[in-house]
Amino acid sequence: MATSNFKFQISNFTRALLYVAVVAVCTSPSFTAGSGGRNWGWIALTGLSPLVLLLKPCRVWLPRIDLPAIIFGTLVLLMPLLFHPESIRWSTQLFAAGCCCWAMAVARLRRVVPLTRRQFYGLVDVIVWAYLVVLLVQQVCVLAGWPVFLGQKHMSYVNPWKLNSLMQEPAHTVWVLSLLMFYRGLVGRGSRVKSDRRALMRTLTVWLAYLYVCFSVPTASSFLLVPVAALPFLTRRNWAPVLGVAGCAVLMAVVMTPVAGSQPVKRLFRAARPVMAMDSVAVTQADWSIMNRVVPVIQGAHNVPRSGGELWTGRGVDADARELEPVSHCIGYGQAGIFHVWYNYGILAALALWGLCACVVLDVRRPLTWVILALALMASARNNSQRLWSLMTIAIVATPKRKGTRYEVRAGNKIRGREIKGNGTPVFQTGPLRRASFPLSSVASGWVDSLN
Repeated sequence: MATSNFKFQISNFTRALLYVAVVAVCTSPSFTAGSGGRNWGWIALTGLSPLVLLLKPCRVWLPRIDLPAIIFGTLVLLMPLLFHPESIRWSTQLFAAGCCCWAMAVARLRRVVPLTRRQFYGLVDVIVWAYLVVLLVQQVCVLAGWPVFLGQKHMSYVNPWKLNSLMQEPAHTVWVLSLLMFYRGLVGRGSRVKSDRRALMRTLTVWLAYLYVCFSVPTASSFLLVPVAALPFLTRRNWAPVLGVAGCAVLMAVVMTPVAGSQPVKRLFRAARPVMAMDSVAVTQADWSIMNRVVPVIQGAHNVPRSGGELWTGRGVDADARELEPVSHCIGYGQAGIFHVWYNYGILAALALWGLCACVVLDVRRPLTWVILALALMASARNNSQRLWSLMTIAIVATPKRKGTRYEVRAGNKIRGREIKGNGTPVFQTGPLRRASFPLSSVASGWVDSLN
């Protein structure tokens, strides 16, 4: 009995650690932010992440994640030390290695935590509602002339709608919430567990909260990422709720965008043709914000080392910032975009990072994960950014499905000798692949199943 209680306490402790990890990487409140909007709270946790090895269940080898992460972290530390010692910056290099340790620690916590689909939904919903509440408080503060609650010091609140909520800036807020909503839909996609009206209403209200946050801030990212977040919900069974959510999204976009005083849709159309033509001059003339994201990729593709020793060793820490031309007068350093790691640390380090992204995000049996892989590669333009590692963390927690394992267990099945009670609560967790027997009532579920 004592052993059973001890195991139960360890399970609750590891689940709490997993929740803390997700919340820490998905938020960046002002009291944890330092210069330039860096999230020092999350940075400190990356340094402490190897301590999960103190938990005996976490002392395992996960080659799919560990191998590319260790290779990337090792190359980031060794390449500048051996070939470009004049460029060494230990803070940057150690933080990159710490991010790799963070991904490996989250993967181990996820492996030992029996997280149910309902628990994952609850975690996502709490984060979305927290963003909404903070945003509403910030809007009231601005309109009333009070100091902005949890406002970032590096932001200017000339526009009362340009608020950051719980992240560094509005674009980052939309990024995190869109990823959470995408995986909320992906986890429930194709579910055969019967839903009820209460679960449907809960999902719809969370979607309304998410849409309000995205369209009440003037950022073009909303018009790109909201459709991505909606992709897992686009099924024939869900046509009615999808039409309702789409109508609310269009209404919010039409009503709130003029109030916010921006023209994000026009900006996207104005910059679409130059981006497809890879014309850096035309992109610069079309839109300043999109220029900061597209022009560095073009510069990196033209200037990345393609031969010689620098192909393998790179040019040193932050070499792109020193050697490439700044994309604008507001940013006083150059950037190589998604070729940042290749330019600085060599092609092997870049392949290791991109391979890590693919191993964490990609599931060949779920074609929609290719979209998230594209977003991960775009976010790798800054390998130490919270945007990239928030995506990796959410992907590890939400989609740990791997070859030879079954993470979605129906009622009446056994996994690792434990009986999953027939209460309609499926579990997606590690374990040997077993043949499942599905009751007829589960197969005949309604069109709201994937929304549960």
